[in-house]
Amino acid sequence: MSSPPRPVQPLLVAGASLGAGLLAAAGFEPLAVGWLVPLGTACWLAVTAGAGRTVAAASGLLFGLGFFLPLLAWLGPSIGVGAWVGLGIVQALWFGLAGTAVRAVRSVPGAALASAAVLTAVELARQSWPFGGLPWGRAGFSVVDTAWSGLLPWIGVTGTTFVLMLLAATAAEAVREAGGRTLSTVVVVAVCSVIPEMAPPVTTSSKETFTVASVQGGVPGDGRSVAAFHRTITRAHRDATVRLAQQVADGDVARPDLVVWPESSTAVDPVKDPRARRAVAEASRAIGVPLLVNGIVGADDPDEALNQALLWNPGGGAGARYTKRHPVPFGEYVPFRDLLGGASDRFREIPRDMLPGRETPPMEIVGDDLVEVALAICFDVAYDDVISPQVAAGAEVVVVQTSNATFTGTSQLDQQLALTRARALEVGRAVVVSSVNGVSAVIDPEGVVVAQSPTRVTDVLVERVPLVSDLTPATRLAPVLGPAVWLLAGLSLGLALVRRRRQAVPTVVRGSRCTR
Repeated sequence: MSSPPRPVQPLLVAGASLGAGLLAAAGFEPLAVGWLVPLGTACWLAVTAGAGRTVAAASGLLFGLGFFLPLLAWLGPSIGVGAWVGLGIVQALWFGLAGTAVRAVRSVPGAALASAAVLTAVELARQSWPFGGLPWGRAGFSVVDTAWSGLLPWIGVTGTTFVLMLLAATAAEAVREAGGRTLSTVVVVAVCSVIPEMAPPVTTSSKETFTVASVQGGVPGDGRSVAAFHRTITRAHRDATVRLAQQVADGDVARPDLVVWPESSTAVDPVKDPRARRAVAEASRAIGVPLLVNGIVGADDPDEALNQALLWNPGGGAGARYTKRHPVPFGEYVPFRDLLGGASDRFREIPRDMLPGRETPPMEIVGDDLVEVALAICFDVAYDDVISPQVAAGAEVVVVQTSNATFTGTSQLDQQLALTRARALEVGRAVVVSSVNGVSAVIDPEGVVVAQSPTRVTDVLVERVPLVSDLTPATRLAPVLGPAVWLLAGLSLGLALVRRRRQAVPTVVRGSRCTR
C-alpha cells in the first residue's frame, strides 16, 4: 500500500515551483542542457503532490514564470520589458491550468500516463491560442543533441514531448509513492531514457542532390533596425548575389540551383516597387538561376499586407509565392487595433496588419530537374502545420527565410536554430536557413549543422544538400498525434470527473447516513 502524500507547505511549494521552472528553462539555449527539462518538470510535479486546487494552480503559475521569463529574456532588450513580462505571464497562466488538470488526473489509474497527456495537450493548446499561440519552449524542441533526439523522426515534436512528460510524471509519482512502485518506475525510465538512444535511426535514401546558396546581406548600425535601412539591405543582397555570380563564373564556387534571400531582404513589394524590382532583376540576371526573395505585398485592403516569399525566375520575373502562415501578434499585426492601437508607440510603427497565409503545396523549382521545396518564414518553423504537411505532399528539401535582426545579440537566434534542427530531424529533410543578419545555416536531415554564417556580417553559404523523398514515421503520424493526445487527455479528465462525483454520492448505512 502506498503511503499518503505529505502535507503541502505553500511557501515551500512556491519556492520549489519557481526553482523547478528555472531548472526546466536551462534545458533551452543559451545553456541547452536538455535533460533538465524533464527533471525540472518532475520536481514541480513532485512538490505539488497532495496540493489543493488553489495551491496546484498557483504552483503551476510560478513554475511557468520561472520557465518563461528566462526563456523569453531576449524580448527585453529587443522589444521591451513590458512585452517580455506580459508575454511571460500570459504563457505562465497555461501552467496554472496544467497544475489544476494534473491534480485532477492523479486519482485515475495510470496517473503518470494521464499527467503526460494533460501536459502535452496544454503545450498544444498554448501553441494555438491566444492570438495564434506561441510554440516557443515546447519540450520536444529541447532534445536536439540529447539521447532523446532519435525520437523526433519516429514520433515528432509532439510525441517526444509526451515521452518527456511521461518520464517526468513517473519520476514525480515515484517520489510521491515513496518507492511504492519501484519496478514500474524503473521500466518507464528505461523506456523513456535508454531505449530512444538504442532505437534504430530512421534512414532516408537520397539519389539526387540540390545546391542552394543562402545569402545573408547584413544590417547596418547595431544590426537591429531593418526598416530604417531597407534600401541598403536590398542593395547588400543584390551585391552579394552579383559577387557570387562572378565566383561561379570564375569556377571558385559551384553553380547553385537556387539562391535564397532572407525575410526582410526587401521591405516593400519587389514587383511593384521600381527600385526593389531593379535590384532583384539585376541579381537574377547575374546569377541566372531561380532566386527566392521576400517582400511585403499589399492585400486588397490598403490597411493589410502579406509577408511573402516570391520565386524570381531569370528573365521571367516573379512566379510562385508562399505567404507566411503565422504572423507575429504585436509585431506584424495589432490584435484589436481599434482598442489597442494607441497603447504603445511601437504599435504605431505597424501601419498595416499582416494577414496569415493558407496551406499551400510545396514550391516547384524548375532547373535541370524539377525540385519541390517546403517553405517557412521565420516563426512559421515553430508550428506543426507548416513544414510537415508540405513534406507529406512531396517536398524534398526545406527552405526557411527569416529576419531575426530585431533579436541580434540575444539567445533567440540560437533557440530558433535549435528548433529548426528539431524540424529537420522530424521530417528527415535538409533545411536551408537564410537570415538577414544571422543565423544563416544549412542543416542536414539528421539535424546536424553543416554550415553556419556568423552574425552581423555579409556572407553567402553554398552547399549541396540531399533531396529526400522518403517519409519519416513522424511525418506519416503527424495528422493523428495531436488528436491522440487530446483524446487521452480528455478521457483522463473525464474519468477523474466521474470518480470525483462517485466519491461525493452519499451512501446510506443502516440507521444512519454518511458520505464516502
